[in-house]
Amino acid sequence: MTKIDLFQTAKKIKRDIYLYPFLIIFLSVISLIFITYHSIENFRVSEKSELKAKLIEKEKELSVSQMKQVMHQIEFYQKKTIKTLHNNIKRRINEASDIINNIIIENPNKSKKEIKRLVSTALSPIRFFKGRGYYLVYDKDTKKSVIHPVKKFVGKDMSKFKDKKGQLIVQLFDQTIEKKGEGFTPDIYFIKPKGKDKKEYKKHIYVKYIPELNWVIGTGDYFDEVEKEVKKELLSELQNIRYGKNGYFWIMDSKYKLLMHPYREDELGNIQEFVQDSKGNYIGQMAVKIAINEPNEGFIKYHWVKPNQKNEIEKINFVKYFSTWDWIIGTGVYYEDIDKIVRSQEISYENKINNLYKNIFILFLILVIISLFISFILSKKIKKGFNSYSTELQNINESLEVKVKERTSELNKLNTELEDKIKKETEKNRFQEIQLLEQSKLAQMGEMIGNIAHQWRQPLSVISTIASGIKIKVELGSNKIEDNLNELDTIVNTTKHLSKTIDQFRDFIKTDKNRKEQVLQTIIKNAATLTEASLKHNNIKFINESNLVNDLIIETIDGELIQVLINIINNSKDALVLNSIENPWIKVTLKEEEKDISIQIEDNGKGIKKEIFHKIYNPYFTTKHQSQGTGIGLYMCKKIITKSLKGKLFAKNTQDGVIFTIKLPKS
Repeated sequence: MTKIDLFQTAKKIKRDIYLYPFLIIFLSVISLIFITYHSIENFRVSEKSELKAKLIEKEKELSVSQMKQVMHQIEFYQKKTIKTLHNNIKRRINEASDIINNIIIENPNKSKKEIKRLVSTALSPIRFFKGRGYYLVYDKDTKKSVIHPVKKFVGKDMSKFKDKKGQLIVQLFDQTIEKKGEGFTPDIYFIKPKGKDKKEYKKHIYVKYIPELNWVIGTGDYFDEVEKEVKKELLSELQNIRYGKNGYFWIMDSKYKLLMHPYREDELGNIQEFVQDSKGNYIGQMAVKIAINEPNEGFIKYHWVKPNQKNEIEKINFVKYFSTWDWIIGTGVYYEDIDKIVRSQEISYENKINNLYKNIFILFLILVIISLFISFILSKKIKKGFNSYSTELQNINESLEVKVKERTSELNKLNTELEDKIKKETEKNRFQEIQLLEQSKLAQMGEMIGNIAHQWRQPLSVISTIASGIKIKVELGSNKIEDNLNELDTIVNTTKHLSKTIDQFRDFIKTDKNRKEQVLQTIIKNAATLTEASLKHNNIKFINESNLVNDLIIETIDGELIQVLINIINNSKDALVLNSIENPWIKVTLKEEEKDISIQIEDNGKGIKKEIFHKIYNPYFTTKHQSQGTGIGLYMCKKIITKSLKGKLFAKNTQDGVIFTIKLPKS
C-alpha cells in the first residue's frame, strides 16, 4: 500500500481551504438565483393562467346568475298571462253588469221587455280586445240567444251548440251559474273567426247571471292572443337588460327563428340555422343542440362581433331552454373583456416582480459578502488547526498499513464463512421445498384414497351381491349356466372399472418430471373422475363446461396441473360441506383468450372471509382442524402454477361463493 505524502497533502489542503468555500458559495448563489428566477417565472405563468380561469369561471357564474333572474321574470310573466286574461275578461263582464244596472235604475217605469231591448241595443255593438271580444247573452230558461255578434244565431236555441271538443257550451255555462252565480267555465275550444289555419284554440270565458232579466251574460278571450301580448311586452323588457360591460340577452325558438336581440333588431324573425361565425361554427345549431338536450342548458363557444365594433372576437355563451314557450335564451361574455382584466393584473404583477428581483439581488449580494467573510475566518482557523495535527497524522499514516492488512485478513475470513452459510441456507430451503411438495402430494394421496374408497364401494357391493346370488342358487339347485355366465360377465366388467380407477390413481401419483403437451380438457376430465365419487357422496353437483371450446393444448409436467385442480375442487367441496349449502355445486369453465388460457373453478360455498383472504397462499395456513388439513395445498398450487407452469393463480369472492382463476400461457 502506498504511503500518504504528508507534504503534498498539506499543500493541497491549504489550497483547498480557501478555494472550496469560495466555489461552494459561488455555486450555491448561482443555483439559488436560478431556482428563484424559475420559481418566480413559473408563478407568473401559473398565476396568469389561474387568474384567467378564475375570471372565466366568475363570468360563467355571472351569466348563470343573470339567467336565473331572467327565468324568474319569464315565469312571472307566464303566470301573469292567466291573471291578465282573467282580469281583462272579468272587468268587461263587470262593465256590462254596470251598464245593465244603470239602464234598470234610469228606467224604473219601463217594462222588462223594454229594458231588455235597451240593454241589447247598448251591448250588441260593443267590441274590445282588439276586435276579438264581444258579449254573448242568452235567456236562462229558453236557452235562446239574445245577443250574439253573428246575427243568424240571435233568437236561436243554443242548448245544443258545441265547441270543437264536443262540449255543450250552454250546459257548461249553466253549471257554473248554478254553483256560484258567476265565474269562469272550463276551457272551451273554437276556431278563430278570421283564422286561416282552422286550428282549435283555447278560450277562457266568464259568465254571470242577471236575475232582473233572467239572462246569462258572458265574454272571453283566446289564451294564445293574450300570451302573445304578454310575450311581446316581456321581449321588450328583456331587450333593454344590460349587465357587466357588455352583457345582454338574445332569444330564438327551437326552429331557429330569432325573436329578440338588442343589436340585430333588423334581423328579428329571420332563421338562424345556418348563421356562421368566422371559424365556420353554426351558432344557431350549437345553441339549439345544447339547450334542447338534458339538462336544457349549457355553454357554447364561438366568435361574434362585439357591440360597436367590426371584428369578431371569441365569446362564451350560456344558453337555457324554456320549453313552455319554446324559447332558447342566451347570454355571455367576450374573452376580450377578460383579457383586459388579465393584462391590467399582469402590469401590477410585473411591477411587484421587478421590485422582488431588486430585493432578492441585494439580499444575495449581502449573503455572498457575509458568507465569504465567514469562510475566510473559518479557513484561517482550519489552517491553524491542520498545522498542529501534522505530526499526529504522520504517526497515523505509519500505523495505517498494519491495520489495513489486519482488517483485510478479517474480511477474507468473514467472506469465506458467509459463503458457507449461504450454501447451507440454500440447501436447507431446497430441502424444505421438497418436504412441502411431498406433504402436499401425501395430503392429496389421502384425499385420493378416500375418493377410491367411494368409487370402489358400489362396484364391490355389486360383485358381493352377484357372488352371494350364485352361491344361493347352487345351494338351492336352481343354478343355470346361462345365468351364471351373464353374472360372471358383470363381475368381469366391474373389476375392469376397479382396475381403471387404480390406473387413474397411479397416473396421478407418478413422479415423472418430463414436460409434454397435453389436452386441457382431458386433464380436467381426469380431475373430475378422481373426485367424482367424493362429490356424489356429499350430493355436490359438478358442472364441467370445459368442452364448450375446441381442444386446448399446453406443455406441462404430467400430474402437476391435475394436482392443482383436485386441490381446489377438494377445498370447494370442504367449504360446501362445512357451510351445509343447499343445492351445492362446483363449476369448471375453460376460456381461450388472446395470449392466455383461463381455467375457472367456481362454487357457491359462501366464499372466503375478508380477514383471511390475504393469507390463503401462505404455507401451513389452514381454516380446517389440524386433523383435516395441512395448510400447504394452496401454497403448492400457487407455486406449481407460477414457477413450473409460468402462469398466474388468483381468487375473488362472488355473490354466492368463490372463484379461482388459473391463467396459463399458450404453448
